[in-house]
Amino acid sequence: MMIGRVRGGAPPARARTRAQSRPGGPFRLFLGARLLSLLGDHLFTVALAFAVLEAGHGPAALGAVMAAELVPKIILTPAAGAWCDRLDRRRVLIAGDLVAGAVTAAVAVAVLLGVATVPVLMLLAALLGAATSFFDPAAMGLIAELVDEPGRRDASARLGLASSAAMIAGPAAAGVLVAAAGPGPVIALDAVSFALSAALLARVRRRALPTRPAAESSLLAGVREGWREFAGQTWLWLLTAQFATFVFCGLALFNVLGPVIARERFGGAAAWGLIQAGLGAGFLLGRLASFVFTPARPALAACLLVAATVPANVALAFAGSPVPVMLCQALTGCALAMYATVWTTLVTVRIPEDRLSRVVATDQAISLATLPLASAAMAAVAGVIGFAAALTGGAAVTLLVTAFVARTRAIGAVRERSAPPDEDVPR
Repeated sequence: MMIGRVRGGAPPARARTRAQSRPGGPFRLFLGARLLSLLGDHLFTVALAFAVLEAGHGPAALGAVMAAELVPKIILTPAAGAWCDRLDRRRVLIAGDLVAGAVTAAVAVAVLLGVATVPVLMLLAALLGAATSFFDPAAMGLIAELVDEPGRRDASARLGLASSAAMIAGPAAAGVLVAAAGPGPVIALDAVSFALSAALLARVRRRALPTRPAAESSLLAGVREGWREFAGQTWLWLLTAQFATFVFCGLALFNVLGPVIARERFGGAAAWGLIQAGLGAGFLLGRLASFVFTPARPALAACLLVAATVPANVALAFAGSPVPVMLCQALTGCALAMYATVWTTLVTVRIPEDRLSRVVATDQAISLATLPLASAAMAAVAGVIGFAAALTGGAAVTLLVTAFVARTRAIGAVRERSAPPDEDVPR
């Protein structure tokens, strides 16, 4: 299904895409806003952890604060997607930035005044999670409004590159700043980043507003429509199911068992930091590769990229030093970065603009709900069958599911728009 059609009297789509992607254009402003927000997020995550620990609380308290932010996202994201499809997405992002900035500023004040108790931080984290639940559905929909179809792969790659840069620079800068000034001022800096992001978004001008659902349609009906659209896109729910398998059998196991193995076998936190640095470097490489990676069958390519995450778990199970694990994590980061660009392009090109935010929200809600459940379940399984068996068994399940999904007709039939379409291709 085509979206972002050329309207009467408008210049060709490719020409307008170039104009909108050049420095100073609407997409560049949007990209700058997202970069600021992402940098601030990484500053906040590191600073908040140290704020909790410096207040005398332990890992359990930090986990409770993090969970308090995640739960509202899981609950509100489907409704947020429906709202984003009914409202002006740019204004939704601006409002979200302003609310998140105000809540983050309140966290900074609480830390600086020494009143950042666990209940206070949990309450503020929940408010922050509620505000940021609108970000991804609105941002993905806004890409479709700012960039015409031929330029969306490039736009997705640029956005991914900004995300990878923030992933590398944010935590490093946060560590230096927290050591120099303490967590309170760094959290305040995150609040400033939200304000600057809102200011940039306020300057964004789109070519036209897409049609929105009828005002009399209820919010619950909007959520149901989003689910129907998601379920009707066979290739999409197959990729989502495959990725959920990777989260359960790969990512959760690696994140839960990795620090323990690093401490017992590799020497401690420094080794774990080296392994995670490999992930960040791989992400950056993958984002750069995404500018030239144009598979003829993008859904199949995305599916197969998940298989490249398996070696990291096998290396973690058997390696005697952190170096092989770090190299495999670099491969994982590269594959996931390329996957994200392909997936974003597929969704923004093949989902109608008036339902795009709801479909993204549905996928995100499934992903958000999967990770904490998977972490608890896989930790219990590993305790029973052993770390090596759990890691290799999870890798085998990921490969089997990937092979099954890759062989489905719905995945193989999804082609680049420039490629000749198959007959009777499922949407």
